[in-house]
Amino acid sequence: MHPIIAGEVRRAEALLEGYLGLPPDSIDLASINLTRFKGVSLELTRTVSSIQDLISADSFSQRQTACVVNLVDKLAVDVQQPRGSRFSHVFYGINSNLNKTKLSFFLQIILPVLASGTGIVYLHDDRTEIADLVSCAAIAIISAMLIGAWIAGRAKNSVYLTAFLIFTVAGAAAAIFTGKTAQYCGLQFLISLVPLVHAMAHGNSISSDRKTNDMSAIEELEKMQDGIYNPYRMGENYLRDVHIKDIIEGE
Repeated sequence: MHPIIAGEVRRAEALLEGYLGLPPDSIDLASINLTRFKGVSLELTRTVSSIQDLISADSFSQRQTACVVNLVDKLAVDVQQPRGSRFSHVFYGINSNLNKTKLSFFLQIILPVLASGTGIVYLHDDRTEIADLVSCAAIAIISAMLIGAWIAGRAKNSVYLTAFLIFTVAGAAAAIFTGKTAQYCGLQFLISLVPLVHAMAHGNSISSDRKTNDMSAIEELEKMQDGIYNPYRMGENYLRDVHIKDIIEGE
């Protein structure tokens, strides 16, 4: 096997061992079946499957070698996503997409506070007008989506996300049924302060936190390199240099 391919295979195996909590040298990349493991995202499974298809070849062209390198780099990004249920992967994806926008801080930190705060002012307990009930439901949806995504992007497992979603949905249903919509918004307002306090404590917006995390991941990946010079690594923007999406989807 080409030394660059062999090095990338060893790196991919190390990444998967850490992700799955397995001991070193316990994985054979060519034969591992990730569908046997619970909580593995579909995206990660597809990335590994694409790598397996490429390394099964008898010889490697320059483009195939570059594809393997870039797919393993993508795998290093995929394993940052915590293992969990399918719905937790959905919220993690929402968090990732929000973090790519310039409005990520406003959407995940400020908007839930404004929405629940407005609910406290506008809604009144024991008033069951349609507008109040719809407003309470809308606040619950905003909190579930935005704060849920924020939790999914930081929690190591789906326990906290599940607990929050159960409270949000069940609490909203109980508030609408009993007419205690203002009290419910007050509780959501307190919960929405957690991301705000977290952001203030770290002194940066979500985008700044993401940049720090990405740099830490890059530094850790560099330590995992086996020292072989790799002319195919594209640098910071390597994922844009080889069309990973087309490779994975077989287009």
